[in-house]
Amino acid sequence: MTTKLSERSYAFAQEQIRKGRVVLDQRTDWSEHQPSTRQENEFIETHGWDEYASWHLGLDDEEPEQTKARYKFPYGDFARVHRLRGPFRGGAGRAVQAPGHRGCGHPAARDVGRAD
Repeated sequence: MTTKLSERSYAFAQEQIRKGRVVLDQRTDWSEHQPSTRQENEFIETHGWDEYASWHLGLDDEEPEQTKARYKFPYGDFARVHRLRGPFRGGAGRAVQAPGHRGCGHPAARDVGRAD
């Protein structure tokens, strides 16, 4: 698996933040806010794969296009960016990234998920 930062999705996330479309979550809030499989499917049917991809910071280019497996590290609920409050720390002293993240170490990805 080769997951890379999607520059397009990162720019989209930054735009959403600038527009104030942000929720400041506590560490455990994402489990309640994360879209369900049904919500994901409805979103894809209504908005298409490109917009679905915009809500995921990671892109696994080894996975087929137009499959959920291709898109990694969701950071929002299809309406707002979810950011963590406070100085939470991840493994090895890394700042915790966007709510669904583990392992996308790109500094840009960390910026989206953290509220200073």
